[in-house]
Amino acid sequence: MAKKDGLDGYCNISEKYINLYSQAVDYFQKNDLAKIARQKGWSNGEMFEALISPLKGLKGDFQRCFSFSIPTQKAKTRNGNCASPAAFTYVVTMGLKTRDDSTCELTPIGKYLIDKRLSVQSYSLMILSKVGVYDRQNQDYRISNLLTVFCKYAINHPNDIYTPEKLEKVINPIGIMDARFDISFNALVISGLLSITNSGEYQVTNQDLTIVKEIAEHGDQISGPNNDTSSFMGSYDKSILEIINKNNFGIFSTKYADLVKIKGLKTVMPQLQATSVLFDSLYRQYITAIKSKPFLLLAGISGTGKSRIVREFAFKSCPEYLQDKSGTTPGNYCMIEVKPNWHDSTELLGYYSRLGSKPGYQFTKFVKFLVKAKMFPTVPFFVCLDEMNLAPVEQYFAEILSILETRKHPKNEETGEVDMNMVKTEPIIDSQYFRELSEMPHSKNAQTGEPFSSNLTDRGIYLKLFDIETESDIDEEVGKRTDLTTEGLTLPDNVVIIGTVNMDDTTHQFSRKVIDRAMTIEMNGGNLRNMFGGSKNLEYLPEEEQKKWQNAFTRRYVTADEVLDAHSDLAEELVEKLPAKLEEINKALKETPFEVSYRVLNELTIMVGVMLDEGKELEDAIAQSVNNILLMKILPRIEGDAEMFALSKDYKSKVDVSYDNRLEWLKDIAPEIKEPLAVSKSDNEDTEEKTVTAKEHQQTAKEKIQEMIDRLNNQEFTRFWP
Repeated sequence: MAKKDGLDGYCNISEKYINLYSQAVDYFQKNDLAKIARQKGWSNGEMFEALISPLKGLKGDFQRCFSFSIPTQKAKTRNGNCASPAAFTYVVTMGLKTRDDSTCELTPIGKYLIDKRLSVQSYSLMILSKVGVYDRQNQDYRISNLLTVFCKYAINHPNDIYTPEKLEKVINPIGIMDARFDISFNALVISGLLSITNSGEYQVTNQDLTIVKEIAEHGDQISGPNNDTSSFMGSYDKSILEIINKNNFGIFSTKYADLVKIKGLKTVMPQLQATSVLFDSLYRQYITAIKSKPFLLLAGISGTGKSRIVREFAFKSCPEYLQDKSGTTPGNYCMIEVKPNWHDSTELLGYYSRLGSKPGYQFTKFVKFLVKAKMFPTVPFFVCLDEMNLAPVEQYFAEILSILETRKHPKNEETGEVDMNMVKTEPIIDSQYFRELSEMPHSKNAQTGEPFSSNLTDRGIYLKLFDIETESDIDEEVGKRTDLTTEGLTLPDNVVIIGTVNMDDTTHQFSRKVIDRAMTIEMNGGNLRNMFGGSKNLEYLPEEEQKKWQNAFTRRYVTADEVLDAHSDLAEELVEKLPAKLEEINKALKETPFEVSYRVLNELTIMVGVMLDEGKELEDAIAQSVNNILLMKILPRIEGDAEMFALSKDYKSKVDVSYDNRLEWLKDIAPEIKEPLAVSKSDNEDTEEKTVTAKEHQQTAKEKIQEMIDRLNNQEFTRFWP
């Protein structure tokens, strides 16, 4: 008979319940449940009851959480209590193992799960890759693994609907496996390779096809289980990373980020990181800022390439079906030229009018672009607000500033679980205006007198707004949605708004409200020689490179709590260290209008999470993030004369510092950032010869503060802007 590979106890769980499981096992270890079970002759069901009973409130949580999304029969314990078979099978079979139907102890998988704190997605993927598919005639011969067999089928049948029965039909022609098909199906859903549609069916979505294709082509390399704990898990982790093409590593690590942080993979990661756009010094600060928040301000003197870099990002990430024939304007790019007479949001968001040949809501270029972005949710869309501060930003951009703060991961209406793959905001444009697009004014109901409605889908509204007849590249599930006519137009999560600003006498100053809601990057030119060859950055890339860039702009976090959940092994340190860093900064800014609060702490935590996902060590991630937050959010708020920055004797005595002004104190607080040398390969790819070169210097917070101190000393007044 084929060997046990270890999926026969997996079930649908969330990060919260991994924590509960950890607590339960901790209790089990301290109280020697194995001995108690042996003495009392407990069954598996009773061991599960005993395992969770001492933990207040966990019993109901476990039973609700661990039940299958597909109907299964309840199992009864000896005392008649019902417990989900998935629940105690998971705890006993996967996390605990039994001997002689009486003794239980932690399995290697149980120990590993607690030790590494893997997300449920990664854990599901790991187990699926270990479930063997065996030859029917020789059941000791392992043909492949369940994960690979599924992916090989899925990549050739992209529109198929999956059920446990369908999964059985996929596997049976290949061989047999020692795992229940209903549980295997559930694990595929949890892993994220199968996604539920609006109609309640399960499919492989377009955004996961790259991962599925990589596993289909190379998944047979994944090794099987091993009796040794470290070998069993270690061999999996290394082989699953080894089968992923380096150009698609960014996509893989975004979905299963915790896998790349497992001990033992340090030797693998540097080669992978070197190919990632996130580690290109030219773009790193922009991508990190965008992954932290989708609203940037690019400030600097005229002609430094502020608008150009937004176009670069659009060119690099634009898929073929959105490319224009002339190669001048990517379909995922929109330039909005701000005018000095903008004093409300009508020029940006539109307005309702009863006049003219087309009465009704007047949709602007900006609003139409947001609707277009909803049609292609896996592609980043870039809005460039050129010369953003020619008009008062607080007046024409107020609604967007407020909407940005309503971003959140919504709950799935069917499961009640938070959907981490979707971000919702409050509506920018009310749904009634989109419903009016569906109305047929020349055809009325004879009884009510109301116009008939054509019930346009989101796709139909997009086609109508852009006056086009068809669009074959819109995902079918996306196109069938009716969000616009039911919820209105929210801010799509794949939209990045970037404002370019010049700070001179012809423009308006930014209020702290605006700066507080944006990530500010100062661009004052660099090495002039870098201009040569720059035109090549405004060209479309091959498909593999496009996908790498598309993934680079994907945001994972909206709140600090999501970072803590994703990096639960570091949560305690993050909660202690990050507020302490900002409290130290606030102490230097005490009694000025420049102190920071919760919003800055939230975005600092998100930025640390982004850097941890990239593979940085905690201390390095914190130092880099504090440096960035100082440059992007805190220093742009600061301006004033010598009196503003002077420290009174009483305050110096109270906090026990010797600084003469606050900027000197702030400079000492700013972290030391050491710039690594850039390593470039030789032109001959067959050799391993490398050249070490100095990167173009990026100003640190310490250097910027010194610049502000010098300006204060020379002019008796200082600010962030030149």
